[in-house]
Amino acid sequence: MIAKELISDDVPEISPSDNGQKASTLMDEFRMTHLPVINGQNQLLGMLSESALFDVDDWDAPVESYKSTLVDISVKENDHIFTVIKQMGESNSSCIAVVSEKKQFIGAISIYHLMKIISQLALFQDHGGILELEMNIIDYSLSEIANIVESNNAKILGMYIRNHPDSRKIHVALKINKSDLSAVVQTFERYEYTIAARFYQNNENDDLQNRYDNLMNYLNI
Repeated sequence: MIAKELISDDVPEISPSDNGQKASTLMDEFRMTHLPVINGQNQLLGMLSESALFDVDDWDAPVESYKSTLVDISVKENDHIFTVIKQMGESNSSCIAVVSEKKQFIGAISIYHLMKIISQLALFQDHGGILELEMNIIDYSLSEIANIVESNNAKILGMYIRNHPDSRKIHVALKINKSDLSAVVQTFERYEYTIAARFYQNNENDDLQNRYDNLMNYLNI
C-alpha cells in the first residue's frame, strides 16, 4: 500500500492569501494540528502548524506573511505505508501531505484515516492469539521463530519488533492464527524463549468451565 492510495478527504487545504483566522477555524473544525498551504500552481509550500499560529500577532494577515514558519511534512506519492507512518510519527502531526516528484500537491492523509486503514489489515482483523517474545538482538532468528510456530500447525499472520529499554534486547510480537496457543507457548519455552506477554484463549480452561457449568445444571435439576 502506497501513499497516494491512502489519501483522505478530511484534510482541508489553505492558500497563501488565506489569513490566520481562517486557518485556525479549519484546524478546530477538522481537528488538525497542521494544514497544507498550496499556491496557485498547486505546489505544496509547506505545512502550517497550530503552534506557529499561536505566535502570530495579527490573525488577519495572510498566511504568506509568515511563510517562514511553514514546515515540510510530506511524503512522495509512491512511498510505502511504513514510510508514511514513520514520517507522521516523527512530525507529531495529525496529517501529512502527499506530493509528486515535482512537489505538486496530490492530497493529504489524516491520522484518523490512516488508523482506520491500519485497523483493517489482516494482522488486526483475523482471529488468533498474540505472543510477545523477549530476547537478545543477537539471538533473533525469524526462521527459527516461524519453524516453532509452524511445528504446531499454526501460521504467523503478522509480527512487529520494538526496542527494549535494555538496548541489547528486543520484543517480538507475533499474531498467530490460533486462538489457543498453549502448545506454541510450550514449544517456545522448550527452546528457552522468554514469553514477555501472552493474549489468547485457553481451550482447556473453556472445557473445564463447560464441564463445571454442565455439572451445576445437572445438580439443579
